[in-house]
Amino acid sequence: MLRSSPKTGSRPATARQQDSAIRDINGLHKSLLHEYDYMVQDAWVSNERYKRHTFDGDGMLLSFSFDQGRAWFKNKFVRTKGFVDEQAAGRPVHRTAFTRGAADGSLLFNPFDFTLKNVANTGVLRWGGRLLALYESGLPHELDAATLDTIGESTVGGQLATPVLAAHYRVMPGQQQQQQQQGWHSDSSSSNRSSSSSAAAAAGRTWVGFSFNTGLGDAELKFYEFAENGSLAVPPQSYRLPGVSIAMIHDIAVTPDYYVVVAGPVNFDAAKFVTQYFTSRCSIAECLVYDPSKPTKVHLVPRPKGAAAGTAPYIMDAPPMFTFHHVNAFTTSTPRSSNGNGNGNGNGSSNGSNGSSSSSSSGKRQLVLDTVAWDEIAFENNQYNLTPAYYTGGARSHLRRFVFDLDPAQPAAPSAASSSSSSSAAVSHSTGRLVGDHRLARRCVEFPCVNWDVHGKAHRHIYCVADRVDHEVHWGPTQVIMKLTLNDPLAGTQGPLQQQTDVSPQLWDAGPRRLIMEPLFIPRENAAAEDDGWVLATIHNAATGKGELVILDAQDIPAGPVATIHLQHFLPAGLHGSFDASMVVPELQQQQLGRSGEGGVSAAPMWKEPNVVRAL
Repeated sequence: MLRSSPKTGSRPATARQQDSAIRDINGLHKSLLHEYDYMVQDAWVSNERYKRHTFDGDGMLLSFSFDQGRAWFKNKFVRTKGFVDEQAAGRPVHRTAFTRGAADGSLLFNPFDFTLKNVANTGVLRWGGRLLALYESGLPHELDAATLDTIGESTVGGQLATPVLAAHYRVMPGQQQQQQQQGWHSDSSSSNRSSSSSAAAAAGRTWVGFSFNTGLGDAELKFYEFAENGSLAVPPQSYRLPGVSIAMIHDIAVTPDYYVVVAGPVNFDAAKFVTQYFTSRCSIAECLVYDPSKPTKVHLVPRPKGAAAGTAPYIMDAPPMFTFHHVNAFTTSTPRSSNGNGNGNGNGSSNGSNGSSSSSSSGKRQLVLDTVAWDEIAFENNQYNLTPAYYTGGARSHLRRFVFDLDPAQPAAPSAASSSSSSSAAVSHSTGRLVGDHRLARRCVEFPCVNWDVHGKAHRHIYCVADRVDHEVHWGPTQVIMKLTLNDPLAGTQGPLQQQTDVSPQLWDAGPRRLIMEPLFIPRENAAAEDDGWVLATIHNAATGKGELVILDAQDIPAGPVATIHLQHFLPAGLHGSFDASMVVPELQQQQLGRSGEGGVSAAPMWKEPNVVRAL
C-alpha cells in the first residue's frame, strides 16, 4: 500500500522504516492472500518559514502482505532525486506545485522556472513485474518489490511517449473476469441491458493509464493500455481538449468502448499569477481558479479496440463541478419512459437548467457515470489555514450519478480533438445530452472504489469514506466507511432515483478520534458475488497518535473490522493504494512464518534495523 502525508504539527525528529512480521492477527482470514500497497505523503519539514503543502510531501510506500492468517509490514520512502538532494542538504532545495515561494521559504525565486519536484506520493501499482510509485505530473519511480528500494525513474520499458504518467488508472477486466461477473447479477434482469464490447476484451486484465500535459493555450491527454505482461496492448492514443487552454485532470473512467474524461470549469488566473505568484503569495496550483459560471465538459474518447473505434469523440455539458475521483462508468441501451430521468438531490425532480429532457424513444444508448462531485474547489486551502468554518457549506463533495443520452451521434463543428496518436488534425465530435443527475447519498464522501472486475460494467456496490455528520449544510472529516448498494445497478437510467428506496447504505463509524484514509476492496478468490471480499483502510488514531489497518467483511460493513493491525508508530495521511495476488516477503517468510507461539496475538510489529530519515 502506497501513501503520502505531510508533517502537520509536533512530530518525531526522525522517521523510521521497518520490515517485520505481524504474527497471528485475531480474525485475519486465512483466505486473504494478497499484498496491499499504499502511498502516504510525509514532508518532514520543521522550518516554520517554509510551510510545505500536504500534497507536496515525499512519498512513502507502505506494504502489507497477508498469507495463511499472518501478516507482514514494511515501509520506505521513495528515493526520488528531490528526496536524496534534500536529505543531503538537510533542508528543502526543490520547489513544489502546491507550496508557495522559494524552496527555502524566502521571497526570491525565478517565477519562470517551472521545474518542480517529483515527489512520487500519489499512487502505486504492481504490474508486469514492476512496482511503480506514481505521481501526478512526472515519471513513475520503479521500486524493488522485495525491499522497496528505489530503482529510479521509469518509462515502463521505454514505452511512455511523454515524461509524465498520471497517478490514477483503471485496471479493466479480461474475458475471464467478465465471464465470472455475468453470474453475479443473474438475479437482476435490468443489469443485462448494460452494454459492452466483451468480444473485444483482452484475455487478461488491462492497465489503462494516462498522461495529462497542460500549458498556456494547450491541453493534451495520452492514453496507455498495458497488457498483463507489461507491454503496450495498443499504441498510445492522443486527445487534445478542444477549446481548453488549461485544465486539471486527476482521474479518468474507462468503459469497454471509451476513455471518459471530466474537465471541470477551471481557469488560469493571469492576474493572480503576476500579482501573487511572482511575490510568493500563492503557489502555481493556486493560479488555477474554479469558475462556476461555466459548465463541466465530459469527453468520451473512443478506445482503439472498442466498438466505437474510428468514430468521433463525444463532448457533453454537465453542471459546474470539480472532480478528483470517479467511481465507475458504463454504457447501456436501457429503454426510457417519456418522463425523463430527473435530476437533483436523489428525489427525481426535473430541473431544465441542468440539461435534463424527456424522450419517448426506446433502446437509446446511454453513458452512466458515477463520480464524486465537489461543489467548488480552492487550492489555497491546506492544513495550515483550515478552521471549523470550512465544514459549513462550501466545498462539499457528493456522490452523484450522471446519465447521458448518446443518441443520435450527430457530428458537431470541427474541433482540435483527435483520437489517434499519429494525427493532430481537426475532426468532428459527437454531442450528447444530460438526462439524469442523481445524488446517491446526503453525506459528503471521497475516495470511492468498486470491485475492479466491474470496471466499465454496471456495478451494484460502491465503497467510500464519508463524514459522520450526514447533514445538508454541515459536514466533517472522513470518519465513516460507507458501502452503498444500488438495488438495481441501472437505477436512474429510466426514471427518478430515490435515495430512500433505490440505494441501501451500510456504515461503519470509526469513532470521533479516528480519521480514515482511502478504502480498497479486495475480492475473495473465486468470489461468488460482486461484494464477496474485504475492504481495507488505514486509520490515524488521534487518541494514541498511531496508525492502524482495519479489514472489514465487504458483505457486512456495520459489523466493523474482522481484524485490526495496530502499528506502533504515527501513520501519515495517504492517498491511493492497490493490491496484488502475489506476495514478496524476502527472508521473513522463511524466518518467521512458524514463530507465532502458542496462542500468541501480536498486532504491533517489531522494528527491524530502522533507517533514520532527516527532518528538513
